[in-house]
Amino acid sequence: MTIHFRNKLLLTALSLAAVLTPLASAQTNSISYNGIDRVLLISIDGMHSLDFINCTKGIKTVNGGAGYCPNLAQLAQTGVYYQQAFAPKPSDSFPGSSALATGGSPRTTGFYYDVSYDRSLSPPAYTTPYGITGGPGLCPSVKGTQVGFDEEIDNDLTKIDGGGGINPNYLPRDPKNNCAPVYPHSFLRVNTMFEVVSASGRYTAWSDKHPAYDFYQGPSGTGVTDFFSPEINSLVVGLPSVPGCTSVVDTSHTGAWTDSFQNIQCYDTFKVQAIINEIDGKLHDGSRTTQVPALFGMNFQAVSVGQKLSTGGVTGGYLDSVGTPSPSLLNEIQFVDTAIGKMITELKAQGIYSSTMFVITAKHGQSP
Repeated sequence: MTIHFRNKLLLTALSLAAVLTPLASAQTNSISYNGIDRVLLISIDGMHSLDFINCTKGIKTVNGGAGYCPNLAQLAQTGVYYQQAFAPKPSDSFPGSSALATGGSPRTTGFYYDVSYDRSLSPPAYTTPYGITGGPGLCPSVKGTQVGFDEEIDNDLTKIDGGGGINPNYLPRDPKNNCAPVYPHSFLRVNTMFEVVSASGRYTAWSDKHPAYDFYQGPSGTGVTDFFSPEINSLVVGLPSVPGCTSVVDTSHTGAWTDSFQNIQCYDTFKVQAIINEIDGKLHDGSRTTQVPALFGMNFQAVSVGQKLSTGGVTGGYLDSVGTPSPSLLNEIQFVDTAIGKMITELKAQGIYSSTMFVITAKHGQSP
């Protein structure tokens, strides 16, 4: 399900990049295409086309038949439904995200799943926390290894910043390149739209759920100027910069953000605040002024959690075959809609709403 807002163009990932790059340079960051200066890409992990239609147009089993996503409905008034978009096969976060970033299938990008196998690479220098066997002497003598591009490559997967990002000792190594560690962006076989836009001199930003989503950078490793990747499987902590989340909201589930209907909203709001700061022309953490990105966005996890979590006697998912959301899922969908409303409000406050194209999509659906 992909909806392009503010412009009547149906665009693939790299044609989105083309919109933003004609004649652009570091000195001409305001160059526009048909009045569009920037693209804000929003992925709502797990959300189906049916969810979007139900929440914007209404379903008789919810809210008296009226829609319950006013902000998405507002965008849809000037939007185009693009119904020829399909989840990749296999369908999961890594192949889905790489499809959004490149327009490519798993066969093209090389990403079939976040954990895979590569017969040409050697094992990592250290055994990973999830048990991919490694050792300093295994490269170049051993060829063929599992490749783990999930939280297990963090310096410390219990920390929300991943302990400072990716630990190269947990990465597979290239026996043809002096056993250099292979980062996710190096493993990717094709360029990304962020890389194309950045190479033209324009400013880019992206927020996702693991440091391993470094692959948005593209093979150059430089495609995303402002990359933010709080670890979703870290221990839950208070977030001082997020109103309402300065302390842990659901203290009964602190092992991972995805274990709680409430805590996942704090986690997503952490990234929403990054988008707000970027709309204001600042770094994701608001620490200094830069410029508004030409291409930026984030991935929401709340709907995905609302679809599949069952905890404390409360179960998410759907109530029937027409897609009536459970109360827990309904709350997560409305949370995302409200968050997108905050982005709309900030774009209007900065006077750049009409020159921003929204793309609302999902990296993949989620089984009920």
